[in-house]
Amino acid sequence: MRHVYSVIRYVPNTASGERVNIGLLAGSEDTREWTLQTVNQKTRARQLGGDALPGVIGYLEWLTADLEKYTEAHAGGQISLIEAMEDHTEHWIMQLASQQRGAVQFSQPQPVDAESAQAAIDLLWDNLLVDRESRKFAFTKKNTAQGAVRQALRKVNIRDENLWTATSLDSSGYSAPVDFAVHNGSVAFLTNCWSFQIPDKESLLTDIQSWAWTVRSLRSEGGMLSVQGEDDCDHRVPKDVGLSIVYVPPVTNEDRNAFEKAERAFSDPAVGAHPIVPWEEASEIVGPALNALGSVQRYL
Repeated sequence: MRHVYSVIRYVPNTASGERVNIGLLAGSEDTREWTLQTVNQKTRARQLGGDALPGVIGYLEWLTADLEKYTEAHAGGQISLIEAMEDHTEHWIMQLASQQRGAVQFSQPQPVDAESAQAAIDLLWDNLLVDRESRKFAFTKKNTAQGAVRQALRKVNIRDENLWTATSLDSSGYSAPVDFAVHNGSVAFLTNCWSFQIPDKESLLTDIQSWAWTVRSLRSEGGMLSVQGEDDCDHRVPKDVGLSIVYVPPVTNEDRNAFEKAERAFSDPAVGAHPIVPWEEASEIVGPALNALGSVQRYL
């Protein structure tokens, strides 16, 4: 998948032109996923001197948080939040490169083929950055899986008009968020995304257990789907609605322990989630989603 990247440089004295690479910015217009990562060890930057480094670090921390909010808003379909934010595109990164000519500078964006923004950074890091101190583990969040799902559905022409995002499923007193609902007026197929690399495993497993109880109730009682921005009514969800799970795979032993516990909920026959795939295989959900979409009739 096409991504672009820009090298972030610290230039304390623009007259002398001395500079040091201190980070990378990478992202994709298609998935609206952007990631910024800086070196842990700032010794080389400090050796260049100047009083601007604390301000540069503060600015990059702010930009990192802003990009995370932007990525998560697009992955979750949070329309009101998206509309209030600056749009981050290849044109935006080109503007950064041309306008930021002070102590922090961005190189002209270059293309790179990678599966995600984080994968692009991992691919380029050792060639472009010198970081003697080991990098802090950069875990992959669930928005990577959400971006993969959206991309897989778009490839088979399931467009935004057939896709509800950031919805809530309710059934007999139980409630849980749903990341994607494929529909043709009627709800046809649901997909949830999870990351087993996030640090807070307790909250992760609590959320998954809550989701599992909601789906078990759905299978016996049916349910309703509340859609953000849909003011007219909730949408009925049939008991036998198709359901899939797309997840960011575990890396550490702690991740794997959490995944084993969650897998019991995912694989429970009373839940009926299928397929259950890592985010790199998100295209596996396309067939069931298309079949389900073709089997429902649009209501007026």
